Amino acid sequence: MLIKRILLSSDPAIEGSTMTISTPEDEKNTILNKRLVINNNIDTIIISGTVETITSQEAYRLVKKFEVKAEKVETLPDYAFYNSLFIETFIPGNIKTIGQSAFLSSTLSSINFDKIEVINQYAFDNCYNLPKDIELTAIKELGAYTFSNSNIESIHVAGGTEISNYFAYNCYQPSKVTISSTITTIGDYAFCQCRKLTSFDFTSITEIKQFAFYNSGLEQVEFNAIATIHNSAFSNSNIKSISFKEQETGTINIELYSFASCYQLTDLKLPKNAKITYFSFDSCISLKTVTATLDVVAGFSNCSSLESFTNNYKQTDPSQFRCSILQCAFYKCSKLKSINLAEVGYVDDYAFAFCTSLESIGDYSFSSVGRMGFAYCKSLVIDKLTSVSTIGELSFTYCTSIKTMTITGTRNINKYAFAGCTNLETLFINVTETTTINYPDLLYFYHSPCNFWGKR
Repeated sequence: MLIKRILLSSDPAIEGSTMTISTPEDEKNTILNKRLVINNNIDTIIISGTVETITSQEAYRLVKKFEVKAEKVETLPDYAFYNSLFIETFIPGNIKTIGQSAFLSSTLSSINFDKIEVINQYAFDNCYNLPKDIELTAIKELGAYTFSNSNIESIHVAGGTEISNYFAYNCYQPSKVTISSTITTIGDYAFCQCRKLTSFDFTSITEIKQFAFYNSGLEQVEFNAIATIHNSAFSNSNIKSISFKEQETGTINIELYSFASCYQLTDLKLPKNAKITYFSFDSCISLKTVTATLDVVAGFSNCSSLESFTNNYKQTDPSQFRCSILQCAFYKCSKLKSINLAEVGYVDDYAFAFCTSLESIGDYSFSSVGRMGFAYCKSLVIDKLTSVSTIGELSFTYCTSIKTMTITGTRNINKYAFAGCTNLETLFINVTETTTINYPDLLYFYHSPCNFWGKR
């Protein structure tokens, strides 16, 4: 007679308000586990014995304390404690990886990160009760939104190569952040809105992505190895000073609005290998002096306190293009009095528009002026334009200090070029066979006393 022996797994052990799960079979019995937790008022679960993996289940989200003692468990699954309104303490044991959204929007207040190597995206997002001090001593990889929208006050990241996107986004309390020298990149929005963060060590950082420190409390930044500062990386921050270490090779790219609206910045010295673009320092309203060596000048629009801009760029190879001043480069820099355009080849649209204090542009030799290039520069005194191939539409409109103007070597003069120049008395244009002049509109001077003379 044959007897078949059937082995049934034992239920999890319960002692008081603690339930211990020690076999894989018990761990996967999600319906029973939930019933046991509810019926026995369980507030602590311990994972031990031969369990090798943990599943995401409702029972775990109903307890205050969760401890992993099983030696082979190394990963906490995605959404393990997602939206849990009960969890307070998590003891990870040998766990090395925290899954995606594992504690998202939970009430977790105690966790040991000593062995944690990987934290996936949203793992601790919206966790307002997290410990104030975070020590990531074994970390190798961080996912996006790691600690965003939390109340942490200090963070130490001891490993990895990148601070993830939205790492501490919308965290208003951090006042101290220290990172490993292996970290070279700060991700998008990583410390955006960190208003109490006043200092940060950028020694090893080569790339800072967009909005990384937007509206942060940083007061001073020093770059040793930086290569790229992306859009709005530091805009709206409390920066008072910026310093760059001169680099023998490579370039430093400063992109759109990188330092825009840094209202406390007063002086700026850019390194020789810096490349800036449109609006990089837009609306830095306390900025007074700038020293640079730029082949393309841009980015200082609405710097209403800017008084001095010194560009040390020198053209060494005649076959290469000369310095260009891009669109809106000094737009509404109302205190800028003089600038030397000797090495400038092109003045783009609105480059100096509304620079109402601008009196002199030095020994200029630019080849063209874009639309409204010097519009409303009411203090500008200039009496000749030589070899300027194109004079754009409205380029000198309302430059009311111009009294006489002689133009030679010009190929194209666009409409309203001198409209509103109410003190312009004499305009002489020495044209050639290839010169194109929009005569009717050019002479639209709003009842100025101008006498127009042309010679072919």
